[in-house]
Amino acid sequence: MYDAQKKQNLENDRLKDQRKKISEERQQQKQDKARQTLRNPSTGKYSKNKRRGEAQQAIRSAKNLAKSATPWGAISLAAQVKLSDATYFLALIASILKGILDIIQATGAGYALIIVLTFLVSIFVAFMMILAGFSEGEMKNQRIRRKMIRRWLVLIGGTAIELIPGISFLPIETLTILVIFFLALSDRKEAKKQIQ
Repeated sequence: MYDAQKKQNLENDRLKDQRKKISEERQQQKQDKARQTLRNPSTGKYSKNKRRGEAQQAIRSAKNLAKSATPWGAISLAAQVKLSDATYFLALIASILKGILDIIQATGAGYALIIVLTFLVSIFVAFMMILAGFSEGEMKNQRIRRKMIRRWLVLIGGTAIELIPGISFLPIETLTILVIFFLALSDRKEAKKQIQ
């Protein structure tokens, strides 16, 4: 009986040692993984190289925009116009009509009307941008969606400037739509270059 109890105690101690060893190994694996993460801070979705690549891509994109501002660049952008761009032309017409109505803002009631019209035209432009994006299939690609956000920010900025009293009679909304259209054409041109 004494031997059986001694055997059982030895077996229990052996199992405890095994569990302790497994626990220590797991703890060591966690620590190794933590050390590796500390050594390589660029783990996760975006690595350091990917961020560097995105920065270089942004620089290339800015250079391409600057080249497009030249007369030859404008001609090459004009070649990118598609039938789906009719939505931008509708938005342009709406902003030109709103610009003509900016003349009535000299009266107090006219200014309130212009503020309402500015918001309505901006909402119309936003819907036209969405329509143009879906007609081109732009909503599928993550990179193009980021570029679409850039166009949205231009629209928001143009609308905010249009609401500033004293300079709201300038055709800022029309210029905003032209800039958005220019960005859309340059993004389309850049996408074609990447495909080739």
